[in-house]
Amino acid sequence: MATMRADIKQFNFQAFEKNVKKFMKTLCDDPYDCMCLMDKPDGYPLDIRELYENAALNIKKMILEEGRNVFLPFSSGNYGDPIACADGKEYEIPEEDDEDEEENNKEKIEDDYYFSFGDIECLGFLMYRENDVLIVRSALLSSGLCMGPGSSVSLVEKCGVFEKPMIDYINKFIKK
Repeated sequence: MATMRADIKQFNFQAFEKNVKKFMKTLCDDPYDCMCLMDKPDGYPLDIRELYENAALNIKKMILEEGRNVFLPFSSGNYGDPIACADGKEYEIPEEDDEDEEENNKEKIEDDYYFSFGDIECLGFLMYRENDVLIVRSALLSSGLCMGPGSSVSLVEKCGVFEKPMIDYINKFIKK
């Protein structure tokens, strides 16, 4: 997914936070287990429990006031098709070696249509603020939804079948 930018005044944080928290409840008992904070967009995870202890989750405050780089999930782990996502839909990853798929969608495959991740990974958004602009980038959280030693977030440029749904999901929170 290309990097998305939105004026912070145009992004509906209230609706976004309500929606993403609802999705995170389907993934984890504790919402802090479903997200990650980074020291910088391409940096290392921070210990979210050490920073926030039992504080109520406030994504807007983390990004806008505290200047945090926050990873939030768009998908569940890849436990087999279909994969549940924050937009309320489920998506299937096409088989990479399916010859019929390749012939019928050669152009899509050449454009990184095929994208996959494992059961201990989830696809989501790395969000942060640059001046008065909200930056949203696609990223992959490795080591699953339970943050622990060895967890990492990697930026992802092309998300295959998740590309358009992720863009559409963020766009619905940008006021026109």
